[in-house]
Amino acid sequence: MGVLRVRDIAGWLEDAYPSALAEDWDRVGLSVGDPDAQVDAVVLSVDVTDAVLAEAKRVGAQLIVSHHPLLLRGCACGARGRPEGAPAHRGDPVGNRCRQRAYQR
Repeated sequence: MGVLRVRDIAGWLEDAYPSALAEDWDRVGLSVGDPDAQVDAVVLSVDVTDAVLAEAKRVGAQLIVSHHPLLLRGCACGARGRPEGAPAHRGDPVGNRCRQRAYQR
């Protein structure tokens, strides 16, 4: 197949769990990251927590596929030290793709 990219995995997820099945308030799709980034390892999770980020780093994953989005609604502060700011301040090139409602339907 050649080099696997985030967009390839995103396409497979879209085929299996179409975004059209998501609720209009839900946040599915690539939350952070580069669609053209090469992927050698993926971590699957329910939520993106500090432990999940640490595991992704430990195994050298370039992508986390999570059930819940990083942020369901906008946040007022993504500062370092706050849970919603942790992924942005880690500095690790890990993308996140969410499939919450599309998977549940």
